[in-house]
Amino acid sequence: MADPKDPADLFRDMLGHWERTSNEVVGKLLQSSEFSRGMNNATTMTLKLQQTMHEQMTRFLAAANMPSREEVASLGAGMRALDERMARIEAMLSAATGTAPPERERPKPPRTRKPAPKKDS
Repeated sequence: MADPKDPADLFRDMLGHWERTSNEVVGKLLQSSEFSRGMNNATTMTLKLQQTMHEQMTRFLAAANMPSREEVASLGAGMRALDERMARIEAMLSAATGTAPPERERPKPPRTRKPAPKKDS
């Protein structure tokens, strides 16, 4: 007769033993000073790479006479501030004259896609 143990129990025991062993090994590795030093070096290199890429992209955009992300963001903030000021001025003028401010419609994007031609069946 075959072994009375269930094969699934054997697999679960083997998996549990493997998990305990790997947790011990990885735990010791993570506590080592070499691992900490290596992770610190990797983080430092990543930050330096990001900084270098940012500087190179800024130089490239300046050479191509294009605005950087920060410049575009500051232009957008300035435009929002101007829009808010204009809205306040319009509200003050409409309150002074007793008329409602005109409704402004947002321009719609141009429709560039054409509908598919109908197939004759």
